[in-house]
Amino acid sequence: MYNLEKNLKYLRRRSGLSQEQLAEALNIGRRVVSYHENGEHQPELRLLADITEYYKVTLDELIRGNLELKDNQDGLRRFCNDNTEKDFNSLIENSYVWKEYLKRKGEPSVFSDECDEWIKSVPNEYGDISDFIEDIVKEKHKEKAEAEASSGDYHTAQNELESLLFEGWLGAFEPLLKNSIVLFDRDSHQGFDTELLALKTYLEFVKKIVVYGAISYREIVDTLECLSREDDI
Repeated sequence: MYNLEKNLKYLRRRSGLSQEQLAEALNIGRRVVSYHENGEHQPELRLLADITEYYKVTLDELIRGNLELKDNQDGLRRFCNDNTEKDFNSLIENSYVWKEYLKRKGEPSVFSDECDEWIKSVPNEYGDISDFIEDIVKEKHKEKAEAEASSGDYHTAQNELESLLFEGWLGAFEPLLKNSIVLFDRDSHQGFDTELLALKTYLEFVKKIVVYGAISYREIVDTLECLSREDDI
């Protein structure tokens, strides 16, 4: 099968080049690049040699191969090896979200200063109400995130809700899940260049949701254990 025009266009786009940039690199006119990619003219043998040298492909691959399909197949094999051989626990533990959660667990709360300001305004006779104040502050941040999502700023809302989840606030899981679905749907509607990219994006989305669930599960178990110890007392 003759795939020269398709391969020329694919190789240029894979390299992130405009027609003008490629023309300059090969010392030819921009229209020449356009003619070749559209099949209006065939490249001379000398130019074909320059193109194969520039992209590091063989002449047979350039003319008769399907370079996009080959890249997709190679990428798919690497992607499968990186993801399908892992057990479920390592999938969670190696994720950026889980590592960030564990990091935050060992640090002071990002809401501590805000909580302290609220506590200072409360009369002393009410006793220690720090937990109550912390819940109020986190509820306020959840409302802020929902307002951001309503205005279309889903990425800012996602960061806000992730911070709440990392702080162990269980009320963050449901809105975080909803916001994640909206973000994925928006990316999906914009389309993907290849089926492989679509599958990669979907798998990363699913992995993130799984990790969010694992964090929530761990926080629920910790809360139950605390409650059971209080009952023993």
